[in-house]
Amino acid sequence: MRLQRAVAQPHMEPLFAANGASGRPSLGLWRALRRIRHADAVIVHGYFLWWVPLVVLSATAWSVPVTLMPHGALNEYDLRKRSTAKRLWSSVIGVWLDRQLATVVVASENEASQVRQRGRFRSVTAVGAGSRVTGRLRTLGPVHDPLELVSISRIAPKKRLDLALRCVSELSDRGRGVHLTIAGTGDEELVSELVSMADDLGIAELVDFVGQLDTDAINAALQGADVFLAPSDDENFGIATAEAMVAGVPVVASSAVDAAMFIQTTGAKVLKDVSPRLLADAVEELADNDEFTTLSRGLSLEAAAAFSWQAVAQRWSAALDGQLPG
Repeated sequence: MRLQRAVAQPHMEPLFAANGASGRPSLGLWRALRRIRHADAVIVHGYFLWWVPLVVLSATAWSVPVTLMPHGALNEYDLRKRSTAKRLWSSVIGVWLDRQLATVVVASENEASQVRQRGRFRSVTAVGAGSRVTGRLRTLGPVHDPLELVSISRIAPKKRLDLALRCVSELSDRGRGVHLTIAGTGDEELVSELVSMADDLGIAELVDFVGQLDTDAINAALQGADVFLAPSDDENFGIATAEAMVAGVPVVASSAVDAAMFIQTTGAKVLKDVSPRLLADAVEELADNDEFTTLSRGLSLEAAAAFSWQAVAQRWSAALDGQLPG
């Protein structure tokens, strides 16, 4: 393959990056633009950012191919919620910008189909996302009593943690012993609302909000989990879901969680319609599987193959084939 050597041992250097909310460059932007002249290719992460047209314009001037990874910025969910400024950008700058791109690389086929609807890009390719493939993390054996559920995500309205709480309430009403760990930080007001909801539902003692976890704590949470919940309204990919599956933790996810769409085994339940009852049904179907350990192991093996960096690099190679010099 033409790109095999380049992908196996690439020389990649971030020329420009924004520092937090300030948006100030960590390396001089103008210096970065000058260096594009000597690059074989430029990969731009993000879309509605003030410096993107400057980078693309510079690359176009030097005939350097540009690949865009929009990270969900062009998904239907985000476009429906875009501001007036983004609408103006899309109708003016975006018309020119999109036509300059050699290719667009996205995380999943679901995102790819949404981006293709714009009809402006030469090619759109799904490459997945790499996950930490550290071997089997979940403790082998039957499910716990009470059943251990876990959710790891940024806490935001679209993550639909309210549905996760109502799922716990539904399971509890069915007489099922259950406990939910919610890991992550975000909107403090929303966190307070979720805590109050758990209290109102009478499940406060069944739910722990543990905040942000480091890598070791995430591994420990997955090792002790039986089912991972991801009922999001929108998810660009869902790296935490991918990591849960690599760890062998069966997943119940909405069809908006693209990571779950990569997996074919019964260890990943993907729901087109999401409700507390349907979530609870899926959780119990997984937990009551007589071959739970075998199911968990099979999920881990398939996810490790799908989300390994080698697999992702091969997909990138296919996406970029023909863009870089031979």
